[in-house]
Amino acid sequence: MGSDKQHKRAIQLLREGVFPTDWALVPVAGKKTYLKSWTKIALDRQKLELEYKLNTSYKGLGVVTGGFSNGLIALDIDGPTADERYRELAGDEYMPFGLEDTWTSTSGREGRRQIFWYVPGSMKSELVNVKKVIRRVEGCWHLGAGDPVNKEQEEKAAEDAKYEELVLRYNCCQSVLPGSPHPVTKKPYWFANDVRQVKVAPDWVIDVLMPFRKPVGFLDNAAL
Repeated sequence: MGSDKQHKRAIQLLREGVFPTDWALVPVAGKKTYLKSWTKIALDRQKLELEYKLNTSYKGLGVVTGGFSNGLIALDIDGPTADERYRELAGDEYMPFGLEDTWTSTSGREGRRQIFWYVPGSMKSELVNVKKVIRRVEGCWHLGAGDPVNKEQEEKAAEDAKYEELVLRYNCCQSVLPGSPHPVTKKPYWFANDVRQVKVAPDWVIDVLMPFRKPVGFLDNAAL
């Protein structure tokens, strides 16, 4: 990852064409954007640069996952124990840190990374209701906004300080991009590997998503 050592700012990487052109991006301050309509309207690159310049709080960029970005989905791995759960779930499709065959970013904190894929075109229109799919503490995947979901699980998680989330992030979510400073460490998010392409989601991810599909009556050519 030699040239990655330069750790350029996200806005520089944008101007150099590093980020895929079919991704909808937002300016971020830490992990937050102050755009009220970011889940409803995808910014074009000209508007993005304007918004970035208008607010001095913005120091980085994020990508809006889901339909705005051609069906982009991110696996958010929140630490070593979450990575172990990912290993168990993915089986032979597990990819060790730094050896991923698709776009992957990291905050640099131990065991933390986000792996990005595209969902198959035929599934995009069936996943409009999916925001986050979370691997909950009882071992099942659920649609939701957080984990744990009840008092008993909350107490269990509090007792186990090492509990870390494993989440698939889709519509109405945004992931901070390389070159953007982390709000805690102040160090930049960066690439976990040398891959700058995004692959189609592996079979194990498709299997997780299947129960949350809402089939539509027909598909147009754009969805095929």
